[in-house]
Amino acid sequence: MTFEQITRLLAMASARDSRIPSQAMALAWQQDLAGLEFDECVEAMNRHFKSATDEYLKPGHIQAGVRIIRDEKR
Repeated sequence: MTFEQITRLLAMASARDSRIPSQAMALAWQQDLAGLEFDECVEAMNRHFKSATDEYLKPGHIQAGVRIIRDEKR
């Protein structure tokens, strides 16, 4: 994903969990989510927030969610 897409993803997460995105956070997330598609990450994030009530979204949640999404498509 591009840096711009990562900042968009973090902005969407911020609207839900009140995190304060920063450039450093975006750079770290870009490394953590390297190789994933933006649309899959958004879908994984949306699923997380629809089901998790007490978990702060982390890159690992998105990684796991994308794996599930890809498995469902197969």
